[in-house]
Amino acid sequence: MFKTGAVAAREEVDDTVVPDAVTTTLGSGSDTLVLKISQEAYQGSAQYTVAVDGKQIGDTQTAGALYGSGGDTITLLGDFGADAHTVTVTFLNDAWGGSADKDRNLHVDGITLNDTEVEGAVATLGTTGSTSFTVKAATRTA
Repeated sequence: MFKTGAVAAREEVDDTVVPDAVTTTLGSGSDTLVLKISQEAYQGSAQYTVAVDGKQIGDTQTAGALYGSGGDTITLLGDFGADAHTVTVTFLNDAWGGSADKDRNLHVDGITLNDTEVEGAVATLGTTGSTSFTVKAATRTA
C-alpha cells in the first residue's frame, strides 16, 4: 500500500518539463525513513527505485525537485527494529548530451530515520547504477 503526493506546477528546463518537488509516502509501520532526493534534469526527469534490505519499496519513482532546490521528500514507513538495514537507491535512466548542462543526474541529499539524521547519507549518481547506505533503526518514542 502506498500513497503518492500531488505534483504541482511545472517549469521548463532545457526543453525538459520538470515537475516541482513531490512528497511521496510508501509502506506502513511505526518507523519513518525519509529520503531527500533531487535531480539535474535533461530530456526528462531522473527515475529511480528505493529498496530496504534488497526489497524494493513501491514502484519506480520520478524525481521532481531540481538539485539545490530543497529536494523531494520520500517517506518510507516500516517496522525496522533495532538492527542495521541497507537502503539502496538505484538510478535508472542516466542521460548525457555532451556537456555538464546537458546531463541527467540523481542526488540523495540526505536521509533521516525517526527524525534522526543518518550521517554520511549523501550521494550523487552521475551514471545509471546504485548507491547504498547503512541505517540503524531506533524505537520511535511517543
